Amino acid sequence: MPGSSHTFRHLLPAPAGAYRVSAPGPIRFGHSSAPGVTEFPSTCGALAEATGAFLAGLGVESLLDEVAAALLRLRPRVLAATAEGRPTAGRPERWGTDPHVPPPSARHDGARRGPTGPASDRGGGTLERNASGPGCGAARPGPGPDPAGRGAVALLENGEQRTASGAWWAPALRTEERAGGIPDWAEWVEQVLAATPAALPLPEEEYEGLSGFERVLAPFAEAAGDRMAAALGGEERGLVDLAAVRAGLVRAVGPRLARIAARVLVTELHRAREAGGLTGGDSRARFREFLRRAGGRRGLAALLKAHPVLARLLGRVSLDAADAFAELLRRLVADHVALAEAGLPCGSDDRLLVDVEAGAGDSHGGGRTVALLRFADGTRLVYKPRPVAAHRHFNDLADWLGRLPGAPRLRTLTVLDRGTHGWVEFVEVLPCRTEPQVREFYRRQGALLALLHALDGTDLHHENLIAHGEHPVLVDVETLFHPALPIAASDDPASRALHDSVHRVGLLPQFLLGDDSALDMSAVGGGRAALSPVALAGWADCGTDTMRLVRRPGRFRESANRPRLHERTAEPAAYTAELCEGFRAAYTALGEARAELLGPTGLLERFRRDEVRVVARPTAVYATLLDETTHPELMREAGARDAVLARLREGTLGHPALPGLEDEEIAQLWSHDVPVFTVRAGGTALTGVTGRAVPGTVPISGLARATGKIAALDSVDRQDQEWVIRAAMVSASTTPAHHPAGPGRGPRPAFAPEPERLLAAARSLGDQLVSLAYRAADRANWLGLELLGDRYWRLGPMPADLAAGYCGPALFLAQLADVTGVARYAETASASLAPVAGLLDALHEDPTAPPAVGSGAFAGLGGITYTLLEVERLLGEPACAESLPAALRLLEAAAAGERETGVGAGTAGGLAVLLAAHRATGRPETLRAAGRCAERLAAAGPPAGPGFLDGSAGTGWALLRYAERSGAPRFREAGLEALREAVAALPAANGAADEGWCHGRAGIALALADSPAALADHRLAAWLTATARLLRGAGPRPDDSLCHGEAGLLELLGHGALAGARAGLVHRTGALLASVEDGGPGCGTPDHVPHAGLLTGLAGIGHGLLRAGFPDRVPSVLLLDLPTLTAAPDHHP
Repeated sequence: MPGSSHTFRHLLPAPAGAYRVSAPGPIRFGHSSAPGVTEFPSTCGALAEATGAFLAGLGVESLLDEVAAALLRLRPRVLAATAEGRPTAGRPERWGTDPHVPPPSARHDGARRGPTGPASDRGGGTLERNASGPGCGAARPGPGPDPAGRGAVALLENGEQRTASGAWWAPALRTEERAGGIPDWAEWVEQVLAATPAALPLPEEEYEGLSGFERVLAPFAEAAGDRMAAALGGEERGLVDLAAVRAGLVRAVGPRLARIAARVLVTELHRAREAGGLTGGDSRARFREFLRRAGGRRGLAALLKAHPVLARLLGRVSLDAADAFAELLRRLVADHVALAEAGLPCGSDDRLLVDVEAGAGDSHGGGRTVALLRFADGTRLVYKPRPVAAHRHFNDLADWLGRLPGAPRLRTLTVLDRGTHGWVEFVEVLPCRTEPQVREFYRRQGALLALLHALDGTDLHHENLIAHGEHPVLVDVETLFHPALPIAASDDPASRALHDSVHRVGLLPQFLLGDDSALDMSAVGGGRAALSPVALAGWADCGTDTMRLVRRPGRFRESANRPRLHERTAEPAAYTAELCEGFRAAYTALGEARAELLGPTGLLERFRRDEVRVVARPTAVYATLLDETTHPELMREAGARDAVLARLREGTLGHPALPGLEDEEIAQLWSHDVPVFTVRAGGTALTGVTGRAVPGTVPISGLARATGKIAALDSVDRQDQEWVIRAAMVSASTTPAHHPAGPGRGPRPAFAPEPERLLAAARSLGDQLVSLAYRAADRANWLGLELLGDRYWRLGPMPADLAAGYCGPALFLAQLADVTGVARYAETASASLAPVAGLLDALHEDPTAPPAVGSGAFAGLGGITYTLLEVERLLGEPACAESLPAALRLLEAAAAGERETGVGAGTAGGLAVLLAAHRATGRPETLRAAGRCAERLAAAGPPAGPGFLDGSAGTGWALLRYAERSGAPRFREAGLEALREAVAALPAANGAADEGWCHGRAGIALALADSPAALADHRLAAWLTATARLLRGAGPRPDDSLCHGEAGLLELLGHGALAGARAGLVHRTGALLASVEDGGPGCGTPDHVPHAGLLTGLAGIGHGLLRAGFPDRVPSVLLLDLPTLTAAPDHHP
């Protein structure tokens, strides 16, 4: 965003007048129902349950607020006492007797902190009273004392009845579960405790992360290993190194159990420490003492009796993991012959299965996960506990495509489909050997993109693709034929167009944005080693008695999705041409051979009964709920946890893709699984995994949508999709923003262009904008490229701002309509502004929103207000006139509370627009509001950086404009001082990057030229003269944009204060016209990718042409000029 180098803020038009003031941020790896949103990775499973996520339009902070609010209602006595606390960075994340510890309702680093405080004093024993003393014994369940487990049961029951009304496990039952007897998980917990030794053997070592808690819960993991082993018969044991596989299960289950119990255990750790019940010479020794006491039979039994819901979760997860592992091994034996016939590893007497790496994906359907099997000879095999018929048929289709003329051949994986589950070839990561192989990799990736687009696939994030030499290999296709869902519907036609485009596949770069950074999760550009853009839940001071929960950026390792050559990973932006070439070839081949795909005997028909996944809600919602609902206060009674999970029904955590799924979602969450829904590719009825009838159907089957899409393939759509590819690849560019965006351009022939010729060129750009607009009912919008934080380009529906939003094209088209009288320009301008009224209404409803949006002239409410003023003046548009009073009020409210001060995103821009509004309307309140802005701006001092857009030049110019209107000397001095700072701070280099309007010489010089007070300062005037001479004789700008290209430079050279620049103006105007006429307009984006925006796109170049031809009729948008109202009343603040 122009003018904001620290935060990402933007306005997005949304249905029903909704608004959004922050870019969609990162969310956890998995699935997202929102187009263009991918979720955080789970690299090697290390962060599989991380919760630092912003959902599409919903922050994790909001989700944690909901959890905390539910807790406040459920446990007011516990939480209310400390509800006023506010944390500071680095403070312990717990709440209790320590006055320095914030409650869970306090904030930390902008996100809701996960509560880990002491348990309530309600019911149950505590570790202080019931923990056993130090001792020794085997950690693994074994023969030991009390083999029947009655002692353990007694510890849990304390004489209570073994009925649902009085048993220890009764509080963990949901209301509908209370009619039955003892549940299987409770019997399992009792069996585990029966085999738990009296004391936990604990080596004198340091315990990193949650490894200490894994020791405490080892009886559950070990018992799961024993249960799995006991379930195997002779055949299974003949193909399996049982000890090694059992150890793998224990390794997989232990960390998951530790994460579930961590908040409760940290709570008890702090209680024990504060009670003085821990012995030891230092913090680590006291932590080990706590582990010994918590890990013994009495301590563990007391912990679970006090937290029956925790017992339920630990029992359920370990029980399901054991059974899922055993199921996997039985299936391996049952499929042994078929695997061998398919040429897949299957094990034998001399090639035993030695390891099963479970948890390669989310847990679904009773603890089942994708798993990687490794045999003694080193061969590997992937197990998928779900049907893989769709993958088998995808292979058939990919092979068919590769045989078509011109289409690249795609490498597929051998798949064995066994109906309920499947086995898939393991593919190794291999480097490329030559540069042509890298180019072929991207050509094949383009073909893969075309095929997935035709099949309505989605979720192709970086972990779903492996770079195998010159082959991009797709390893998961569970979301092919993804049906259209009501939640994806939008009133914005551009949003719908993007959702239906190749962007939806997820292969193209898509940044997930936090406050200060971004992360690309796509298969093309993602997979780089990086920090997460937002804080994730983690633990500080692990292995000590001050261990606490904190939120900090997670670290992700490099993935295997991008090709490597000579130990270097390829930069995908350098291969955009190859990507488009492969896409074009495959798209064309599919269109020409569509008859073989469609119809009753077509290849698509093979998919009709295949099961595919429906992403009902972003995985981040589920993952966050699973994590945050392990709060100690929710581990006592099922009703408390159910009350939080019930928020899924209320819409406060977002809505599912189809109504009525909430009961099924909650049922699956109680198994600590990520809920999953499926549908037949040719069907519309959804299926869950718990046996519940899932209400509702999807509007149209995925197969029907794909059939319609393939039938509609044509050259126009292909060109549209190729633009989306090129625009998305801008996100992967390494070209710095506001710097030369492409190869240097040679000099153009010099001629003096006539206004008619300039107008013809402007009309050609206007016609492009009209044709590129997506329309629905009375609304129009474009797909555009938005620069966020001066670092990241984002492809999406145009937001509402002036710099990169729909206000920019609307402004230019209204000006073009005024000059030409052509109705289609005016109609498109009016239609594009249709959502503004609803946006302003939504902002009015939330007093915190306007300051978050800002008053800036190009990235805030100032730009929207300026557009309304100018379009109403030019077109007499009633809707603009009706919205203007609300826009002016919101603009002032934004300026009163914002932190940004620059022209682009802050108060200087708001001040300039208020002054323009006063000149244009004569409203006295606008001048009074401008005065208040000037006061705040002068008090804040000039911002860092010299430029016009967000630096001291723009701030000084705005203050001088106000000083000229008000006559107040102190604003004149403040403005001059800011301009002097801008001149002094400008680098001495004469490179193209320092010459633009946005951050360079042209903008500073324009601020001086437009300020009479600056022209009266001899030093500033001399600098202006020298700079104008330098710029009019400089070589061609790297692009034609207003922001840092030729059109922006023309604004300076055409200013009335620079009469001596006339010759240079004529020459450079001719060069701009020649550029537009001969090679097409060069937008200010990497590789000059065209888009509709004002500062870097077509609208701005068109505005520059109109300004050059009709300067007296078209006011300058860069100077926020508006014509003065005739006989305007003279008001002073």
